[in-house]
Amino acid sequence: MTVSGVATEVSYTGDASVTSFTVTFPFFGTGSTSELEVVSRVISSGEETTQTYSTHYTVTGGSGSTGTVTAATAPAATVEWHIRRLTTQTQGTDYVENDEFPADSHEDALDRLTAINQEQKTELDKTFQYPVTYTGSGTTVVPEPSARKALVWNSGGTALVNSVSDPDTAAAAAASSAAAALVSENAAAADVVLTNADVVQSQNWATKTDGIVDATDYASKAWSIGGTGVTDTAGKGAAKEWATEVEDNTVNGSGYSALHHSAKAAAQASAAAASATASAASAASNLFSKVSAKATADSPYTVVSDTDDGTLFVITMDGNVQFTLPDIDTAGEGERYGILRSGASNALTLVRNGTDTINGVAGTYTVEALDGTLILIVADDASPDNWIVIPWTQAKSGTGLSQAGSVISLDLTSDQAWTGSQRATTVALTDGTLLDMNTAQDWDWTPAAADVLSFANITNGQRGMILLNNPSAHAITKAAAVHCDADFLTTVSAAGVYACWYWTDASGSIVYVGGSPALAT
Repeated sequence: MTVSGVATEVSYTGDASVTSFTVTFPFFGTGSTSELEVVSRVISSGEETTQTYSTHYTVTGGSGSTGTVTAATAPAATVEWHIRRLTTQTQGTDYVENDEFPADSHEDALDRLTAINQEQKTELDKTFQYPVTYTGSGTTVVPEPSARKALVWNSGGTALVNSVSDPDTAAAAAASSAAAALVSENAAAADVVLTNADVVQSQNWATKTDGIVDATDYASKAWSIGGTGVTDTAGKGAAKEWATEVEDNTVNGSGYSALHHSAKAAAQASAAAASATASAASAASNLFSKVSAKATADSPYTVVSDTDDGTLFVITMDGNVQFTLPDIDTAGEGERYGILRSGASNALTLVRNGTDTINGVAGTYTVEALDGTLILIVADDASPDNWIVIPWTQAKSGTGLSQAGSVISLDLTSDQAWTGSQRATTVALTDGTLLDMNTAQDWDWTPAAADVLSFANITNGQRGMILLNNPSAHAITKAAAVHCDADFLTTVSAAGVYACWYWTDASGSIVYVGGSPALAT
């Protein structure tokens, strides 16, 4: 193969029907290994999209010859297909010592180098370059892109910079100004024919200061700097007077000048500044002097010494939040911050700086997840430097309790593990059907007649004692849920006092009952 041509790319405009495009220059590889690139370009916008082999096109020919690119779908008339050679920039020819000279592979390597050079020249020809005769020191490096700005040379003509203004806006303004100037010029041309009287009248309207012009009004000069009938005249006043008349002097008998109002405004501003200074001093004496709203998206946030001193950070938390505290040596003794958290389910972590400690601990500090907690953080410039962190809350719920805002409720839906002594009050009754586990645990039962041992609201795991005092030998029977031995009912139906126990099984539906023999009274 020889490379006799210099073309490295060819372009075709689509027509929605043609799918076969000739590659007019030789290229390496064939089919899916073809060293070609196909780019589709939208003619109206210049938008380019690199096409994918087999998805958008296939290739025949090549391997050192020309070939054909076949589109999967005919390009529309609104696009162009640009086909260019894109030779792989590698060197695969291996010269083995003492072998015969490999003429074919050597020629192939030279062909590849030539192809690569041609492709690089095609790219270089499209770049920004100086004329051959240029001898200056200007650079071709462009600045970083800036929206709506143009590239212009700097004042020394040595480097490209972004323009200060948007050239499109400037051009539009210039065009508008030019159009207005043309309208003005045309109007002036229409009025250019004047009589001597017109000229005198025009001069009077421009410069007369000793009275009215044409018995109707005063000249522009009189209205500008003053004149008879304008200066110190009720309902009038020259522009100069309205601008510069001294403080407390009226211009037209009732109104005052801009200078007057400026002086009054300056005095009011001075008073406001003094008030602001006093307010700032008052605020500085309070716990917090400013409020800064933060959110989870601001995390991690680095607190800035001095700048954030006296700041109450109000955080809306929908995720974990981290605050990094400044070095106390920089912040100084007594620097303080506050954090008011909203959101109880996420962690708020304070991170120390350097060797500082937080509440005496050389590590991070995690604030308990409690909605509405206010954390006060104060710098103690001691040895070691220590951040004092004080959580302020109205109330805190512990195990077995629930909290909603400032309201704390006993959780009666969960089992409780008691660690201290618990004593239930014994309830006296005369009706065995009233043993309600929701109202008592132990009973003193004295039947008033034949009675039934029955429990209400049977609860899994509840157990207790029943002191059965049956002096009149009333017959005692039981409900179906009560299980006891065969002799129990016979025993307690006899006159006597009996110490009975009960225990509810895991199902919460059976109560086992047993008891002692009649006790001595």
